[in-house]
Amino acid sequence: MKSLVKDLYHSELKRVNWDFTSEESDSSFAAYHWYPARYVPQLPSILINYFSEPGEIVLDPFCGSGTTLVEAYKSGRLCVGIDLNPMAIWITRAKLASYDPKSFSEYKANLIARIQSSLLYIRADREYEEKLRKSVPNLEGNISWYHPTTLTELAAIWARLNEDLDSEYYCVGVTAFSAILRFCCSQEKHWGWICDNVKPKEFLYKNALVCFANKLSEYERAAEDLHSEVTDLQEKLVLPSEIKVIEGDCAQKLLDFEDESFDLIVTSPPYYNMTDYVKSQRLSNLWLAIDTNTIKKDEIGARFRRRNQDPLGGYLASMELAFSGIIRVLKREKFCCLVIGESPHHGSYLDKFESLCSQIGLDLCDSMARNIAIERSLVPSIKTEKILIMKKR
Repeated sequence: MKSLVKDLYHSELKRVNWDFTSEESDSSFAAYHWYPARYVPQLPSILINYFSEPGEIVLDPFCGSGTTLVEAYKSGRLCVGIDLNPMAIWITRAKLASYDPKSFSEYKANLIARIQSSLLYIRADREYEEKLRKSVPNLEGNISWYHPTTLTELAAIWARLNEDLDSEYYCVGVTAFSAILRFCCSQEKHWGWICDNVKPKEFLYKNALVCFANKLSEYERAAEDLHSEVTDLQEKLVLPSEIKVIEGDCAQKLLDFEDESFDLIVTSPPYYNMTDYVKSQRLSNLWLAIDTNTIKKDEIGARFRRRNQDPLGGYLASMELAFSGIIRVLKREKFCCLVIGESPHHGSYLDKFESLCSQIGLDLCDSMARNIAIERSLVPSIKTEKILIMKKR
């Protein structure tokens, strides 16, 4: 897709059907690892191709599971993504791992064979099984979520997986493992039950190795699709290693960048009072030794803050701090494109947010509404989102 003339952005973008209801709205990676509130890849793809040129640098300061970064890479743009949630960083790095079909096939086959060997050995040696179970990180916490046999199988996968720490595909294996935890878990209700730490009342056996092998195959297909698209779309060669993914609070991490470092911002910042991103990955956090309670303290707009004395005031203050840094690193007269929404049940805040952006140096050029398909909506009350096109003075 060729970049369009910037002076025509108003009329050109108005002709886009931002709902994307008549076409496939998920990337090939959508099934690889679940993450709440992903936006459809067409959104960042159009905005990146419209407001930047091949070889320019795009920033997503709230990158989540990496949709913006993947679309920037496909379009031949350099990109930096930042996110507070460690699991978001794992997912994004896996998507952007340097991929070679032959070497990944060998990695997958070797890993699965070693896991199968461990599972056979378990049947013959109960002491080995007990040793494996004791090696499970946060064992007391994990026991509450899985059937005992499933937990043993997960322990075998985890042990073999961590024998390959230096592999270029280690992040892929870890992310595939993380992805199966929700499906191997005995809590079969909505993900919000896991997010809120509601343990299952009975344990159901799930075959962890089958789930893991299937997840690696899903990754393999998605990676092949991505690199095929890259071959077709990139006008300027960008390597996966040139896409930077940074873990941490964006207000702090952006201090490491000089003024006017980026040509374009494309992001979907946290919505007010909608979800708990860190808690949504509770099961993965247990295995990866991620302290859910510590990290969530810095999460902007999280649902758990709704009982605070002034949750909206806190949200807007955090957004002002973040966007002050975001604007500083954006080049003058360049664009900041946001996708954001609000629930009618939690109070209107978008007008206040737009006013905040104006006060700190972003002029609103255009605002376009899009309808959200019900299956993609975070909560049923959110039926529309806004796409804000803003320009740095």
